Amino acid sequence: RVIVVLPLLPAFPGSALDNASIRQILHLQYTTIARGPGSMLHRIGQKTATPGRYLSFYGLRTWGLLAEGLREHQVYVHGKLMIVDDQKYICGSANINDRSLLGKRDSEMAVVVSGG
Repeated sequence: RVIVVLPLLPAFPGSALDNASIRQILHLQYTTIARGPGSMLHRIGQKTATPGRYLSFYGLRTWGLLAEGLREHQVYVHGKLMIVDDQKYICGSANINDRSLLGKRDSEMAVVVSGG
């Protein structure tokens, strides 16, 4: 089973309606997840009638009561966690890009645990 937690919107300034970069990222995410014959859900759906049993996606929000009333905000997810067959675990913050992996810009870390 794969559970994916994504930010509801990419972390760019401005509105999604006004920012072409945000719209492009969202389009590519939706295409990868659910649109068209190459999407993950379509491909899993070719093997099973219940793809949601094996792959699901979530976004997080938080809320609070202020003087003006109810306010809600997205929770930006940066950490990554993968557990494979209860035998291998990796938890960290690195992205798959040069900023994270070359070690010259961002400070990222991860821990890997092997064994049951």
